[in-house]
Amino acid sequence: MPAEKARSIVIRSIPFGETSCVATLYTRELGKVRGLAKGAWRPKSGFDAALDLLSACQVLVLRKFSGGLDVLTEATLEDRFRVGSLKAFHGALYVVELLDALTADADPQPDLFDAAHATLRTLSSPRPATSSETMAEVADDAPDDDTVRTAVLHFELELLRIVGHGPALFRCAECQAAVGESTRTFFGMLDGGVLCSACRSGKRSVISISRDAMAGLRLLAGSRDAWQQLHLPKAAGGELRAIMNTYFANLLGRRLRAARWIAALLMIATSLSSGCATLQMPKWPWTGEDAAAKAKEDHLAEELGEDADSDVLSSEYVAASADAGFNLFKGETIRKQWKKMTGRGPNEPVAREALTEGDGLFRQGKYKKAISFYKKAIDRWPDSVIEEDAMWQLAECLFFTDQYPKAEDAYTELVKKYANTRYLDRVAQRQFLIGQYWLAIDEQLHLPVIVPNLVDRSRPLFDTPGRALKAFEHVRLNDPRGDLADDSIMATANSHFVDRQWLDADYFYELLRTEYPDSDFLLAAHLFGLQSKLQAYQGAAYEGGVLDEAELLADQVLVQFPDQLSAEDEERVMKARAEIAAQQATRHWARAEFYSKGKHYSAARIYYAMIARDYPKTMLAERARSKLGEIEGLEDVSDNPLPMLTQLFNPDSLKEAELDAMAEADEMIARQDDSGAGPQIR
Repeated sequence: MPAEKARSIVIRSIPFGETSCVATLYTRELGKVRGLAKGAWRPKSGFDAALDLLSACQVLVLRKFSGGLDVLTEATLEDRFRVGSLKAFHGALYVVELLDALTADADPQPDLFDAAHATLRTLSSPRPATSSETMAEVADDAPDDDTVRTAVLHFELELLRIVGHGPALFRCAECQAAVGESTRTFFGMLDGGVLCSACRSGKRSVISISRDAMAGLRLLAGSRDAWQQLHLPKAAGGELRAIMNTYFANLLGRRLRAARWIAALLMIATSLSSGCATLQMPKWPWTGEDAAAKAKEDHLAEELGEDADSDVLSSEYVAASADAGFNLFKGETIRKQWKKMTGRGPNEPVAREALTEGDGLFRQGKYKKAISFYKKAIDRWPDSVIEEDAMWQLAECLFFTDQYPKAEDAYTELVKKYANTRYLDRVAQRQFLIGQYWLAIDEQLHLPVIVPNLVDRSRPLFDTPGRALKAFEHVRLNDPRGDLADDSIMATANSHFVDRQWLDADYFYELLRTEYPDSDFLLAAHLFGLQSKLQAYQGAAYEGGVLDEAELLADQVLVQFPDQLSAEDEERVMKARAEIAAQQATRHWARAEFYSKGKHYSAARIYYAMIARDYPKTMLAERARSKLGEIEGLEDVSDNPLPMLTQLFNPDSLKEAELDAMAEADEMIARQDDSGAGPQIR
């Protein structure tokens, strides 16, 4: 399925693992989208910091129509929201929260996107703050309070108009009579607009709006550009803010979170503007001055000579002045500094030369010799295209030298660091081949899991079939929309099926049916899934949900694949339906016998009758009819040794067994489930 390109606004971004995130976007072409961005927060990724909150960006989306998360493959930043004042920032947060609360997924509204994008650009500061400026100095260039107030009010009214909840402002919401200007105008929160004097009486949640506030509200709703010239009095602006907060609270059934942050933000704004020392970054005693750090770097560059041909040799490079605090004592920081001091720091020419030499050896088939050059290229120029190419070539060398465990790990490391690598399709092919090879070897050798492999380097040290399933999982997770994603799920399911792990096999067959409805293995997933469910059923004494699922799946196979089923497959499905009917009848028979032996004949009669009615072609149907005749007219045994006391203290009590039986019988009768009798349907 091709990726779709869309302009979007970032509503929310939630961390997923160390470097990925789940982003909620409102797009112009696709509506609201929730997608997984793998590797979005890596130093070098295809997202370029475009998924920051409130940013506007272009995204590529792989749609997933089965109800799960979409996949975001790439994003390009268009506009970054710049915080100029806390009130403008609060207004922007309020705008995206309204977008999230009042829009549905996959429902594009281009006009609403344009309105939201224009509002965020109005609220954004025209320039970023410099390191020497305070928030108060930057706020001078930020939109003033009147602009923030009117821009947010304008967006609220546009949003309500587009989604169909716009308030009636010129005519009564009840009788549609014209409502003119007056000193105070009635506004019904629950009625959705203004009310005339005749319709006002008897209404709840009705407020009166002043003349200035009503005039401003009508002007904002009547013209899309009026807000740019509108100057609301402070009292009228505060009144409209309270009205809109209450209106949205009644509409949504809750107050928006952004409305509760106002008091806290005002307090912070006051502290920042007055230069509150508690909100400034402290100066750590172990942090050096910038000049001293620069002198140290210059001295180190002179010692390294040609290895220091660039001021910033890699995106992995961190200047000494940035390694403040306890980061200086991290093992990774110490390792980087040691490598640089010994002349093995990041260096692009050295890495490029090593990659070229490794490629030459690779073309000659000297894979073992090429490995050391590729490792050198990876080490000397990290977080770059050179490293990506070298990691791929290193994995290929390990693959062609039959070191499949190391090769599989190398492929996994490549995709982990470069989630959208251009080698993704070929990585999936290699990992799938490795998984197939390991499963084939295990079928021949059948080695115990705990026996180590100390001879064959093409197999893992332990658990060859487990590592094969892990390779299939990497294929599916690394490229969920790739050509081999459904193949890997089918291979995993078949492996569990052969090992008689019925529940695991059923899970993966169902995963393939739900996530890949266009797969070539769809019919096989239905047939094998049906057998897995039947084999997973453990008898009448255990839970029967898997039997109900098998019953539905058998009917689905007959309805969905009438032209693809061979005569043998159709006969197998019909036998499965007959077996399901027999097992369901056995479950009812066991319950009926239990109640009959306990002399709860009313409950027993219900289950005997259900067998005779729902499963008439089973062997137990005739016995159930006979049992019904035997217990006809028999009274239930009393479980109450002191009926007089029960009548006195608990007159509404009923026998627990009969209550359970009656409840289950009502459920079964309400379903009118006749699918148990297979031959009757055909």
